[in-house]
This record gives sequence, structure tokens and C-alpha cells, in this order.
Amino acid sequence: MGTQKHPKIVDPVAALYAELKKRVGETQTGSWHTVSPKDVRDFGKVTHNKQFIHTNKKRAQKDSPYGELIAHAYLALALIPHLTSSMRPLSQDPIVNLNYGFNRVRFPEATRIGIKLRAKRTVLSATKREKGVLVKQAVTIQQKGLSRPTVSAESLLFLLPL
Repeated sequence: MGTQKHPKIVDPVAALYAELKKRVGETQTGSWHTVSPKDVRDFGKVTHNKQFIHTNKKRAQKDSPYGELIAHAYLALALIPHLTSSMRPLSQDPIVNLNYGFNRVRFPEATRIGIKLRAKRTVLSATKREKGVLVKQAVTIQQKGLSRPTVSAESLLFLLPL
């Protein structure tokens, strides 16, 4: 009898970690998304945020430093999963992405209603954990035609292999 080859047992966390380590330093830019008045109304309704700068056009024109209605800053932040969905996935294998939090979030520029947004993501690090990999990424949300971003964040995702 000849020797039989046994299939190599692959630790899925180790494989995911190896894949993500190769992505450190990689930057991608996503597709554009237009922030609609409906997006702003729906977000305000769900979050119970009825501040006049988002809801009252006449008062916003008079009393807001922007002179117009603006979108909620947290709406732009909440759009990160959507704005990064057009990018190459972080893993080619089936995984679960869990939002782990943020180390830093800034809102340098107000989000204008009707403006186009897109995300730029750079993978900063990958840290192996017992059940998955913690990925730190820099995410910037740009507004078309403006130089300052609407969001600048250091996002943490915990990726679990399936």
C-alpha cells in the first residue's frame, strides 16, 4: 500500500488573518451616493432628531451657519457600510462583518442635502484574535465638489470566518 495524503487542515482564522495582512496599506474608493431629502427625513424620524437645521428650511436659511438644510452628521457616518459596499470585499471567503466601534470620528464639513458622497478606505492593520480578525481602517467620506470631507474616521471591524 502506498502512503495516503491527508488533506491539510486549515485554521479559518489563520487563513483570514493571512489574507488581511496582505491588504494592509491598500486604499480603495467606492461609488457615489446622492443624499436625498427622503434619506434625511427617514434618518431624523428613526433617530428622533428633529433639530431645525435638518427639518425647517426657512429657519435653517435664517439661523443656521450653513444657510440651508443639512443632513445629520450621523447619517453620513451610518452610510459607511453602504458607501464601502461597492469596494472589493475585505475577504474572498465567507465572513461575518461586525462593527466593533471607532477609535476616532470627526465631521469636518456639513453634509449638504442633494450632494453626492463616496467613501475612501485604507486598511491600517489586521490583528488576529481567537475567533476572528480585528481590522482597523481609515474611512473618509468625500462630498463631490468640496475639498473637506464630511466624515473622517478610524473604524474597527471584527471579521469572523463562516
